[in-house]
Amino acid sequence: MAGSITTAVRDWGREVLAGWNRFWFAAADPATLGLIRILGGAMMFYTHAVWSIGLNDFLGPNGLLPAESVKLLQQDTWAFSYLWWIEGSPALLWTAHIAALVIFAMLTAGLFTRVTSILALIITLSYVQRMPGALFGLDQVNTMLALYLAVGPSGEAFSLDRWRKSRRAGHPLPVRHSWTANLAIRLIQLHMCIVY
Repeated sequence: MAGSITTAVRDWGREVLAGWNRFWFAAADPATLGLIRILGGAMMFYTHAVWSIGLNDFLGPNGLLPAESVKLLQQDTWAFSYLWWIEGSPALLWTAHIAALVIFAMLTAGLFTRVTSILALIITLSYVQRMPGALFGLDQVNTMLALYLAVGPSGEAFSLDRWRKSRRAGHPLPVRHSWTANLAIRLIQLHMCIVY
């Protein structure tokens, strides 16, 4: 009797572990992540382009949210924003803002995706950390998507990167399923469940 209970518990544990591993680490097609990259990158581009309407009003030297006030609110936290160092110069602020929009456009198109996904994460975090009083939930969702797009191979499908690789190879490349694509998709799903 005790042996059969032990065997049943051990079998149940193996099934749970196998299900856990399948859920998180099974190889998946990167197409879903590529589609999320296109839509998420376009939304990041749009939301940051909207900041252009009043960029100096929010981030300029005499803006609505002075850097000193934001730093005071965020003291003793891990908050970081490269915007704190450049907002004193409107020309430098606009240059960095336009560069951010170019990076979001490159991410959307899937150009140099590994680098642009990490840069997009840094940019979205910098805007979120710099303007805590002027944010909506979408800004946090953009940051979450940028993180998970950087985790997974978001440039492996529907991207200029993939097109360039195929062109260099001289033929269409087969789709490479990967566990990191699955992990990124599962993290997005789980995070969205928590949000809602």
